[in-house]
Amino acid sequence: MFTDAEKQRIKKEIQYHAAGEADLADIATLIAGMQPDTGGRFNVRSHSPEYFRWMYLQNPAGRAWVFCARHKGKLVSTFALAPKLVKIGDAVVRCGKTMDMFTDPGYQGLGLMSRLAERVFEAARRDGLAMWYVTPSGNSYPIFVGKWGYVETFEVAFLNGILNPDAIIAAVVKPAWVGSIMSAAAGGTVRLARFLRHPAAHLEASSLDCFGEETDMLWHRSKCKYAVQLVRDSRYMNWRYAANPDPYIKLLFRRNGEACGVLILKQTVRGGMKVGELVDFLCPGDGPDLSGMLRRGLELLKRDACALAQAWAIEGSAMESDLRSVGLRIKRRRFKFLFSPDAPLDLFYSRTGWFLVQGDGNDI
Repeated sequence: MFTDAEKQRIKKEIQYHAAGEADLADIATLIAGMQPDTGGRFNVRSHSPEYFRWMYLQNPAGRAWVFCARHKGKLVSTFALAPKLVKIGDAVVRCGKTMDMFTDPGYQGLGLMSRLAERVFEAARRDGLAMWYVTPSGNSYPIFVGKWGYVETFEVAFLNGILNPDAIIAAVVKPAWVGSIMSAAAGGTVRLARFLRHPAAHLEASSLDCFGEETDMLWHRSKCKYAVQLVRDSRYMNWRYAANPDPYIKLLFRRNGEACGVLILKQTVRGGMKVGELVDFLCPGDGPDLSGMLRRGLELLKRDACALAQAWAIEGSAMESDLRSVGLRIKRRRFKFLFSPDAPLDLFYSRTGWFLVQGDGNDI
């Protein structure tokens, strides 16, 4: 711990700068070093320099705004804002998503994150960005809401379903959140097996290496379903799920030979268990096509020995109902979702207008 005098001295010695290619290795080292040592029991996304090069520098929506703080040459804090192309009403605009807010534990409490955030947001505004969204930590939430006036329109929930109970029981150490899921299951929660008895025989599924004209057609047919959603054309999907250093399962669905949907899955490790993540999907239709895609995806994850399935949903949304209808009924936890104030488009704050999936959060 620093004395008050040392804190004042260090604050004066801190140097802030926009991050570039030469900073990626140090950013990766800082963030990877702050992940808990779980002996391989958690593995959600990469923290390699290649990952940050892809995320910060190769985004088709534009380069991320990233600032770093250094003390005597050592990188001690970083903050990033990644651009997103978002359809809001009839317009397509650039929005931002905050990410990678990390400070070396030895330098926490010095106000570095606030100073980095101010620099990031100022740089983004200079480049014409007028709005962004934030998934804050418990520590940063009061700053965003109380100090900067961010708008809280809705909360997002993690929804889970049990795929293989034996895999959960076999976990050597069950973290608290798994215990709560098992408790809910014991209390009468219906297991996913019930929902997977009737596979969607009317759909044909094939693996994708990359996305092309069929994806663009599906996006064109899907974009009017929701007032606010990320642009999911082939350019974005190729960057997000094909060029990403992390592996994804990419499925194209056809009905009677015609493309009717895309589903993105990922297998992570949480608490020593294999977890199947419903990361993203694109489906112009409702009802049988959507539920059929989701059920087929869950069946694949079950066959691959995933213990649980997991997805995001805005609480009370139609998507929550869709996920619950295929068996993801256990609400593990909620988290805050904040919007920058003074956005030029009121729809940006619409609780019922948003379509939101895990892939929109950058953390998986």
